[in-house]
Amino acid sequence: MWINAKLFKPELPTAIVSKGFPMLIIDALGHELRFSSIEEIEHFLEVIKQKNMPTASQLVSKRPKSIGLNSHWLSRLPAKLKPWRNRQKYIKTVECGLTEMKKLLQ
Repeated sequence: MWINAKLFKPELPTAIVSKGFPMLIIDALGHELRFSSIEEIEHFLEVIKQKNMPTASQLVSKRPKSIGLNSHWLSRLPAKLKPWRNRQKYIKTVECGLTEMKKLLQ
């Protein structure tokens, strides 16, 4: 079980002294997107930047252990955020947030 894990890949984010753990919150067309690590943001961008975005079931099938389809982040992403024309509107915002988070964690 992951709760008892001693090693994580990618590494868990480290806390910023007296501030806690970093979190990036983006407003995407009226919906909040929350990210807790650089790797999480990079993976999100890798998926949503594809004009023909993969389905949640395609992404779940790549996992070593099958976790329910409904628990995958892509299946939880609001339908309004999935069409290509809408993704184009918030990709730049997420990219800017990634740049700022990288600066903060240096």
